[in-house]
Amino acid sequence: MNSELSAILEVTAKGNRERGEAGLARAEQDLRTLASQVRKLEEAHVARDEKIHELSLFERSGSSALANHGSELGQLKDSFDKLHQRELGLSSRLEKNKMVVDDACGALHRLQLTTHASEEELKKSSAQTVKRLERVESRFLAVQERVAAIDEGVDSLGKNVKSLNGAMALMDLMPQDDGHVDHEKAASKNAMERLDQRLVQMREELTQVTTDLHEEVSTKVDELRSSIGLNKERIDQHGDSILQLDESLVELRSQVHSADLRIMEQDGKQDALKEQTTMFEGYFADIFGFQKDVASRLEVHENEFGKVGSRFDCVEESVQETGGGGGGGGGGGVVVAVVVVAVAVVVVVGVVIVAFVVAVVVDVVVVVVDVVVVVVACCCC
Repeated sequence: MNSELSAILEVTAKGNRERGEAGLARAEQDLRTLASQVRKLEEAHVARDEKIHELSLFERSGSSALANHGSELGQLKDSFDKLHQRELGLSSRLEKNKMVVDDACGALHRLQLTTHASEEELKKSSAQTVKRLERVESRFLAVQERVAAIDEGVDSLGKNVKSLNGAMALMDLMPQDDGHVDHEKAASKNAMERLDQRLVQMREELTQVTTDLHEEVSTKVDELRSSIGLNKERIDQHGDSILQLDESLVELRSQVHSADLRIMEQDGKQDALKEQTTMFEGYFADIFGFQKDVASRLEVHENEFGKVGSRFDCVEESVQETGGGGGGGGGGGVVVAVVVVAVAVVVVVGVVIVAFVVAVVVDVVVVVVDVVVVVVACCCC
């Protein structure tokens, strides 16, 4: 009976030993696989540490650059505000120039109308002046004819006076009676008085004609001078208005040209800003792609850790099945399994920390790039 029990125990122990050895072999194989995976994870962890170190260096450099350019950013904001104020001033000046142009156009239109009216008045006044001059000339010719006739009459009277004087001298020489001489003297005296009266009358008529002619000519000349002066003043006023209008147009052209140059400069700056925005969009796309790659890799690692956990569970179950039959070997397998589980947990925690740090660094990089974009926009403005 004891021999049978011992045989059964030996067979059972042998079977348990074989099962334990097989389980240990499988566990060792799984442990080797897990060790290789752990080494891969450690390598990936080292690579992540290097990337994190690079990102931290980049973040430090970006923070230092941001700190260094803080004052420059303030200056750029001040310059941007000044530029905005200048643009507002330029817009107001353009509006004022438009109003000036409208006023100048209205003044030019009114000037054209008044110039046309003045031209018509000048034509009419010129025609009237020519007619007046013709009338004055005809009257002057008539007066000259009358003066010539009066001169001829005066000459004839002078000749008559001379002949009368000669006759009187002859009469004085001729011996005649006193009555006849007195009668001749009285007749001669009367004739001389009539001649004197005629000469005085002719002188008065000549003086009156000359005075009337002089007054009329002076009046006409004064009228012509006043009309010429008024026309000259109008022409001078129109000339001053035209000069002011030309100066305003020249100034407006220069201001419009400078505004066109500034608009072209702003267009160039906007094009440069668009190019830089496109470049930073590419940088954003690269960063987001890197973030997606990290997320996908983290998912792969999580899946692998899930598989490792399931394998650990299988190892624990196999170790528990072996129980105490494995003896010291079973205890050693349990210790190894616990160590592997601890290492896996540490690796998982490390990967989670790495993922968190990577996400934080990516957010910091995005913020730094946004600040750089703002700085570039301010520079372009």
